[in-house]
Amino acid sequence: MGSIMKEKEVSQLIHKDFLSDSELFRLLIYAIFLSFVGEALYDEESGENKGLELKHKLIESDLDSYRASGSCAILQLSEVCDNVAIGRYVSREYLNLANSILGYIINPRVAVQEEVQS
Repeated sequence: MGSIMKEKEVSQLIHKDFLSDSELFRLLIYAIFLSFVGEALYDEESGENKGLELKHKLIESDLDSYRASGSCAILQLSEVCDNVAIGRYVSREYLNLANSILGYIINPRVAVQEEVQS
């Protein structure tokens, strides 16, 4: 299972005021994908093997870009995407956190440099 969306596109979607039905659906699917990734990463980090079956459903190379962020951040991003997709209010602070996580996934070096500068 691979991601059907690029993180830059997700960043744009979570900040839009109105999403079409297809955008909502794609964002919801991305949230589900992220929940799988987050659970697989959590199992890796904790040394548990209960999600081994789940990990085999993910493309190993897809996990690499998410590993640097860690399971907690990925699961938070999944929750934000899910909340936006179902029309639940999400605060600006939460959206900014999601955007930071997306930035770290897209280009970790740039994200780290931006953190150091601020």
